[in-house]
Amino acid sequence: MDSLVVTVTGLGMINSVGVGAPATLAAVRAGINQYSDSPIERASGEPYKMASIPNECLPALNSDDPDSKLRLHNNALYRRMLQLGKVALTEACEAAGVEQMIPVFLAVPEQRSGRPYPALEPIIKDLFQEIDFPLDLLTSRVFPLGRAGGMNALSEAIELLFTTPLESIIVGGIDSFLDVMLLSALDAEQRLLSIETAGGFAPGEGAAFIVLKKTDQARVIISTPGVTEESGHLYSEEVCLGNGLSGAVENAVTNAKERIANTPIQTVLCSMNGEAHNGKEWGTSMVRNSEALSDDLMIEHPAECYGDLGAATASTLMGLAALGLEKRCYQGPLIVWSASDREQRGAVVISLNKES
Repeated sequence: MDSLVVTVTGLGMINSVGVGAPATLAAVRAGINQYSDSPIERASGEPYKMASIPNECLPALNSDDPDSKLRLHNNALYRRMLQLGKVALTEACEAAGVEQMIPVFLAVPEQRSGRPYPALEPIIKDLFQEIDFPLDLLTSRVFPLGRAGGMNALSEAIELLFTTPLESIIVGGIDSFLDVMLLSALDAEQRLLSIETAGGFAPGEGAAFIVLKKTDQARVIISTPGVTEESGHLYSEEVCLGNGLSGAVENAVTNAKERIANTPIQTVLCSMNGEAHNGKEWGTSMVRNSEALSDDLMIEHPAECYGDLGAATASTLMGLAALGLEKRCYQGPLIVWSASDREQRGAVVISLNKES
């Protein structure tokens, strides 16, 4: 190859269908659905339908040790996010054989339904105290942008790789909807899947990290993503015209032109979660970007298996895409897109190197 590209050297995931990236891909490809009645109930007595991770799959935190000098975490949701992150980030670092200081660009939940942010900058330091790998706290960043936050993290990460001597960086996301007040607020908006709301979504939880490397030799190539904003988002009074997602897809395809030439996109992995507005936005984007899409386009929305992963969505989809292309489960070029509840929209093309 004549120029540098960005590839994936390590993956880590946890969600309701699998602990580990290979297990998650296998479950998604098999269409395994992990929606179930949670122990949390609505005022009506109907249990919330969720896609939760069994507590047995979550590790103890170093700060749980009574002799530890680390800060103890009394907020149950925040503590659970740290446990999810510990599993996925450890797997990714082990897979990549991380030995030198490496920064992490982390997507976390946006502010939702009038609730406070579940996590901001301090989560990076707290997460790093749980990991036995040399992570660069100073360069690391948090993106509290929700479902599409991983795309913003990826965009900033790739720019850093191409404008500095840095060779590797980690992009990831963590989220959980396992919070009574949050579920109640979303239920009041009639957004959650229930007997009365068939068009709602099943709240999930998870974490995913991908280790990116700048190289001149790669099998799987991640191009520069398209990152935009939608003024007519879910909590806006403006009408959604689909300009944000359409623009993100168009920009992502343009950024990947050199790698995919005139080959149309064959596969889509997306953040659609069962809510109608997601389908409408994507429908508009398909029409506006029809020339870039194959007539036999395959569209995958894994939330039907593991629920809505919130801020862990984009990194999970990118990891599934990279691993799926490597294992020939998906046909490329492939595009991943994700849309947050608020403005953020993002898309990225992932493809196999033609020379490999």
